[in-house]
Amino acid sequence: MKLSGGLYLTAPVFAEFLTGLERASPRPPPEDVEEVLRAANVVPFDEAAARIYAREVARLIEEGKRPPIADAQIAACALAGGFEVVTGDKRDFTRFAGLVVRIVGPKGGHAGHA
Repeated sequence: MKLSGGLYLTAPVFAEFLTGLERASPRPPPEDVEEVLRAANVVPFDEAAARIYAREVARLIEEGKRPPIADAQIAACALAGGFEVVTGDKRDFTRFAGLVVRIVGPKGGHAGHA
């Protein structure tokens, strides 16, 4: 994937974002939604991500730490694309081997490796 700067969202996060827009009340103006959608670079859940997902989920299940599906998909997309995960809750992602996690918001502001 060619990096062009700007906002990157994994496919699962993008789906959650779109779901939120569909459920919003009142709905944001369509032109505002389209502007945000055009600015987003969606990191796909592709074959590379699926292989990482399978490896990591199998490992974590063996360790008795089954991860939430969406977290595992997000981590796999980030690992496959060479991205860090920016989150407000590090514990959701530190279990994934090799994933760089940056905490933002009131719980932190530092980067860490899983």
